[in-house]
Amino acid sequence: IIIVRSNLSSNANGSVLETTLAGISDATPGNRYLIVLEPGRYTVGSTLVMKSGVDIAGFEKGSSILGSSTGTPLMTVNQGFVTNLTIEGDDTSPAVEIGEGLATLRHVHIESSGTAVLLPTPTGFRKLEFEDSSLQVLCYSSECRGIDAKGGSSLAFTRSSVEILGY
Repeated sequence: IIIVRSNLSSNANGSVLETTLAGISDATPGNRYLIVLEPGRYTVGSTLVMKSGVDIAGFEKGSSILGSSTGTPLMTVNQGFVTNLTIEGDDTSPAVEIGEGLATLRHVHIESSGTAVLLPTPTGFRKLEFEDSSLQVLCYSSECRGIDAKGGSSLAFTRSSVEILGY
């Protein structure tokens, strides 16, 4: 378990998170890592690519907020768990992109004014599970998509809500 402190500015907190993730080089299904974010705001400067064998969790639901300062996808999840986070996207790129394998979003709230979750055309098995999560999309244009699931992708919702507010 790696705890990321939030005692800096949101950009500095995001930089510490990015450095922490980049420093994990030996994660495997048998050697898993959990990155825990203390309550606070984390603004990342590039896409967080979650490695297989690395999960990320906020300290408690709604207290850890992840945002981006760029127009790139905020997070790509590959075979892992994301829990207890609020993820704030924008209208230029997906807030969360699902990579290969099974991704589980548990107790996650995603706010976006564009595509909140993207499941690209799979080259292999790709599945997203929402558990006790909420997805809120504020649509300002006809290009807005709450969940954009390309052919061959699989979605499952358990005790979750999707709210898409029109423009």
